[in-house]
Amino acid sequence: MPIKIISKLSEDIEKDNDKILKFTESNVLLKISPDIQCLNFLNSKPNGTIYVTTEEIIYWLNNIQKGISIDYNTISMHAISSSSEQNKRCIYMQLDNNKCTIFNENKDILPIDIKKSENETNTEEEIENYMEDDDDYIIEFNFIFENEIKLTLAYEEITRCTELHPDPDDSMDESEMFDINYFNQMETEFESPIHEPPENDDDDNDNVKRQKI
Repeated sequence: MPIKIISKLSEDIEKDNDKILKFTESNVLLKISPDIQCLNFLNSKPNGTIYVTTEEIIYWLNNIQKGISIDYNTISMHAISSSSEQNKRCIYMQLDNNKCTIFNENKDILPIDIKKSENETNTEEEIENYMEDDDDYIIEFNFIFENEIKLTLAYEEITRCTELHPDPDDSMDESEMFDINYFNQMETEFESPIHEPPENDDDDNDNVKRQKI
């Protein structure tokens, strides 16, 4: 599942199974943009814990015993970036809109409704148009760390685990590979030959000059 709201940590995390759990860090702040209503319970809340496992990333708030799990194929890109939060560094994630479905614990799909700020007066039609526009509607997660060394370690583990889950949409089947190889071969066979200019023969030029004389 791309994103799932959870109220219990897995047994592998609780038992610190190092074959599955690759990184843990507490005192991590998560900022979500835009502010999605069903995820508002953890947006910009302090003292969160991030767990990087081989299967997913989990962000957990121990004080309310609730969090989310993020599937690696949901992440379209991630990087180390700067945050406006006291100029601290963060792990920036951009999620794939086409795969960013949010489930509750009962596996029901939750609506991705944007929570308006007090200064916003957008109509329901404007919000709906905003949600349908993929160019404007981008879900971004910023995991802000207190410790920059731990941030770097977390980023490295996320990168390694992401490579364990290649996007199936990016892979090509055998027929597509055949088409590409076929056209590459055809292009090579019908490549225009390179014609080199004839070499100048000084002796022939001398003979021509003698005949003219």
